Formats: sequence, structure tokens, C-alpha cells
Amino acid sequence: MHPLAKLIIALLILLLFVVFVGVVWLDLLWLQALVFLLLSLLVSLRRGWRRWLKELKVMAPFTISLFVVYLLFGVIGVRTAAGERGDLPYWLGFGGSRTLVLLNSVLMLQGVFSFVNFDDILRLPVSLRYLKFIILGKLLYHSAFSSYSEICFQQSLIPSEQAEKKDFRHKFNARLASLLALLYFIISEARLKGELIDNRIKHCVAKENR
Repeated sequence: MHPLAKLIIALLILLLFVVFVGVVWLDLLWLQALVFLLLSLLVSLRRGWRRWLKELKVMAPFTISLFVVYLLFGVIGVRTAAGERGDLPYWLGFGGSRTLVLLNSVLMLQGVFSFVNFDDILRLPVSLRYLKFIILGKLLYHSAFSSYSEICFQQSLIPSEQAEKKDFRHKFNARLASLLALLYFIISEARLKGELIDNRIKHCVAKENR
């Protein structure tokens, strides 16, 4: 199949996903859970269950934080959009569906673009001005997943992290700290690698024009 056709199909599938899963079925908790199971199966078959598990671990601080916020809303009794007092079951269902939408969005991107490889994207009729952003995104994506385990390892060397018994709060804060460190690293890498790509392009263009 032509690379452009593959990319168009992938974008159409993502568009349908946003419309139905992100809008039409947003408040259907059981359906969001079913989509999560199907996407988990797809990612596991396409990229392996280790990759699926790694995706969930990376997203865990965000999803847990999001769910805890909605849990507090239910305990406190925050009012709903209709102005009524929201009870715990309401906010658990409301927050559960939106937490699953976040996870489903990440898994959907992984599943869809597993059918479109990077070489297909490079063969698209796109100017070098925009193609460099695609290359940068690919580099940052690999840097993120290759560096996360190293960040966790370096974090484990901290004396406070070497205690035998650590409660859930400590583990959660440590995971969140490692994720924030990863984001800081990616921001630095984006600046550095972006400059390197620009310099390489300028050098190659200037060399061809000689």
C-alpha cells in the first residue's frame, strides 16, 4: 500500500476514535472499559505485552492522580454541571470513564501507528521544512522510552529509595518524580536535537548549492 494511503487511513481511524470514544461514548464507562481491553489486546499483539505494560507504567502517575481527584470530588460532594450535589458513585463513574479515555487515547496511537512505519512517513511528499519536525518527534519518542528505565535506576540509588518497606504514597511520589524528570529531559533533548537537525540541514543544503 502507498505510504500516503496508509497514513490517511490511520488518520481517519484516529478521527473516528476521537468522535466516538472521546465524544459520543464519553460517559459510557462499560464501553470505555471494553475499548481499553480491545486496544490492550491490539497493542500486545502488535508490539508485545511488555510494551503494553510499559505504556501503562508511564501513564500510571497521571491516571492515578486524575482518578484520585474525582474520588475526592465524590467524598466532598462537589456539584455537577447541572448544579446538583454529586455523590461518590457519580464521580467515580465520571472520573473512571475519563481516565479510561486518556489510557485509550495513548493505546490507540500506539496501535494505529504500529501499522505505519517511519520509512512510510519519510517517503511522504512533505517538504524538508516540516519533515524535520517528524524526525525530531521520532528521536524524542525513542529517547523517552530508552531513558525512562535509566532515570528509574538512578532514582533507585538515592538512599531514601533503598528502604525495604515503602508505602503506596512513597512509591507514587517516586514514580511521579521520575516522570517529571523524564519530561525535563525530553525538553532539553528537544532543544539540543532540534538545533543539531537544523545545523545538519543547513550544512547539507549549503553543500548541495556549491
